[in-house]
Amino acid sequence: MLYMIMNINSEIHNIMKEDKKYIIENPKEFILGGKSKFTLENIQTKNHLTFVVNKCADKQMFFVSVCNKYEGYMFIGCLYTNVELTEFTFVKSKKLDAEKEQLSVKTFMYIKTNYLENNFPNEVMKFYHFGYCCKCGRTLTTPESIKAGIGPYCASIG
Repeated sequence: MLYMIMNINSEIHNIMKEDKKYIIENPKEFILGGKSKFTLENIQTKNHLTFVVNKCADKQMFFVSVCNKYEGYMFIGCLYTNVELTEFTFVKSKKLDAEKEQLSVKTFMYIKTNYLENNFPNEVMKFYHFGYCCKCGRTLTTPESIKAGIGPYCASIG
């Protein structure tokens, strides 16, 4: 049993050698999974921002936070959607300092427009996840689930 776990960890480590984060195949599905954590990187400027998007249990609403280098994650607003997941509205938090947090809000609006509404990612941007299932938050252990960003069980239940 221990040998099998070591083999799985070795396989994951080999995949991680290519890049510390993982490039995701279907960003829209991943973002709306319920417990997604991802980074969007601009290839030209090398700037990046990390977001966490968590689904509210009872509603078609998602809480959006951005990684603040020194203070952990900071809530920036709510994303609302219809049942079909075709229409999206982002409402930024009233507590945000407009000047300081403008980049994170602009970046999430870019994500909303290009990844959620149009499924038209820009080739200048790379979308990464961190090796956790977008629905349940567990560590991904198979190469297929790492590429998809969702574990086999969560993928099977839709």
